[in-house]
Amino acid sequence: MNFKKLMIMAAITAVPSIALAVDSKTPELDKVTMAMKEALWKKGLSTSPTSINIAAQFSLLNELCGRTYMEDEVPFQLKMASVEAPAPVIQAYYDVFKRKMRESLMANPTEAAAFCK
Repeated sequence: MNFKKLMIMAAITAVPSIALAVDSKTPELDKVTMAMKEALWKKGLSTSPTSINIAAQFSLLNELCGRTYMEDEVPFQLKMASVEAPAPVIQAYYDVFKRKMRESLMANPTEAAAFCK
């Protein structure tokens, strides 16, 4: 019974991150993030690229779209990602993700509008 409750709680807390990560309204941004994730997967990371991507998305939602909710999600996702690599390495990858994602959004105003919805 306790395992069942634990699985339900895990599913409930994962929903916002999953919903954010599976966003098909931004095909160009998705191409950029998928390319970066694949590069990190080739380096041997398995779950960290997804956590880094989610952290960068939340950060950009805060910076570009003015959303201030879930501010603790970025440090949480980076902490989760640091399980597979040292924190400075994860921070460097996060900075690259965020920069490339910002560039993609700035180059595609319609996607930026869809990203902020």
